[in-house]
Amino acid sequence: MADREEDPQRLKKIAAAAYDYENDPRWADYWSNILIPPHMASRSDVREHFKRKFYQRYIVRTLPRL
Repeated sequence: MADREEDPQRLKKIAAAAYDYENDPRWADYWSNILIPPHMASRSDVREHFKRKFYQRYIVRTLPRL
């Protein structure tokens, strides 16, 4: 079993949680274009889900590959 320190999924989740979404104008645009009911949009787990999707789509894909 892989060591917890080197688990790539865990590291990606930590990086996505640490990202500064509020200062990225792309996040505001992305969030405003998501069509979900207001009662769902206010849930923190739903918001975190879409933050991870945003991070994967706009941040990870724009990073240079080594």
